[in-house]
Amino acid sequence: MIYNYCGLPNIGLPRNEEAFARATRFIQQNLAAGKLKPIIAKTFPLSKIREAHRYMESNQQLGKIVVTV
Repeated sequence: MIYNYCGLPNIGLPRNEEAFARATRFIQQNLAAGKLKPIIAKTFPLSKIREAHRYMESNQQLGKIVVTV
């Protein structure tokens, strides 16, 4: 049987719970230790949500797009 660690039920791949738990622990531990840091491509205020969405659709970003409230 083929698994996807997070599951893709719409195409018939069940979630591998053990692998998902390991991945979650790894991410949480390393974020807390400061070993993993998200890359912020650009930050937009909520009032510029249209621009943020256009930027996302342009595929120019390397990292996350943050919308502040």
